[in-house]
Amino acid sequence: MFGYCMWILLNKFNIYNKIILDYNNKSNLKIHQAHITEQYNIINNPIKFYRNYKLDNIKEFKPILPVYQYSKNDFHALQLDLSPKNDKNYHISLSYRTDRPYSQKEIDDINSYNFPEIIFSDCELKLFDCNSLDSDKWFEVKE
Repeated sequence: MFGYCMWILLNKFNIYNKIILDYNNKSNLKIHQAHITEQYNIINNPIKFYRNYKLDNIKEFKPILPVYQYSKNDFHALQLDLSPKNDKNYHISLSYRTDRPYSQKEIDDINSYNFPEIIFSDCELKLFDCNSLDSDKWFEVKE
């Protein structure tokens, strides 16, 4: 689906993990760890790319509301864009599903949450294999 991805995984105690847990539990949807997409569709030698990658010196991200629906093929996500944008499209995915798009009510529900700034030091860079349409089959690539 998205090839190999580098994610900035947020600490499990980060408020965004609580938002994801709360929203997805209420909606009976899959739970996943909060992460900021740093790179995706890494094709050539993803492990070497990951080892040599240098993160930008970003100290914090700020949410750019509203949360919106991203859809590709039969994959649907509720995404929150983040600044600084620079030349990258930083975002955090709050919910995933493949059975149907999100309704306007579901999008309104997620937009009712209070989205605080994300502190960059509260995370770590990880490489994931995201080749499946099913997000439950995405996994961290160990070196």
